[in-house]
Amino acid sequence: MRPLIAIVALFAVGSVWADEGSSPAARATNGSCSFREVYKGDGWQLPGLAGAVPDGGPEGRGVVDPYVPGVVVKRMKPGKADGLLVTIGCDNEGIGRLVYSAMPVSVMEMWRYEFGGMVFAYSIVYEPYEVFQGKRRPIPAYDPVALYDIDGSGVFRIMRHEEPGRMVLNVEVPQWVKARAESHDH
Repeated sequence: MRPLIAIVALFAVGSVWADEGSSPAARATNGSCSFREVYKGDGWQLPGLAGAVPDGGPEGRGVVDPYVPGVVVKRMKPGKADGLLVTIGCDNEGIGRLVYSAMPVSVMEMWRYEFGGMVFAYSIVYEPYEVFQGKRRPIPAYDPVALYDIDGSGVFRIMRHEEPGRMVLNVEVPQWVKARAESHDH
């Protein structure tokens, strides 16, 4: 009954679902589970994002991404660095089930991605922790998360958990950013 409660909680959070590319995996009956991103209609509110400002160092002023022409990456100082991170992932039992959970985390790193002066993504690396006997203890792990504005509204509706072991976001510039940047060039 517990997995059913997790699935119900997933939808109770509001407008959350995996993108269309993942629906076959979410319905898989062969025990596989795979999805690329999670969509939330009213946008993701993640620890560190509200009140974040560019870091004072050279990386805070912006560094051109050598792998994606036109993309400027800025290191950010997080706002409130501690909070709960919502995670949605595959069940470890390999039965094709998505699992919703929220864990306390602290921001380790935060980066903002711009193209043509428009912010389209954030990359945030979190360190989970637990509170044991009133004391905070870090859990030796990290959780890199990417947020995307997919339509230029300024709302970051797509969340991607990067592959385990990766600290760097695989940047994908949304089509709306390319179109606006191109129209400004003409």
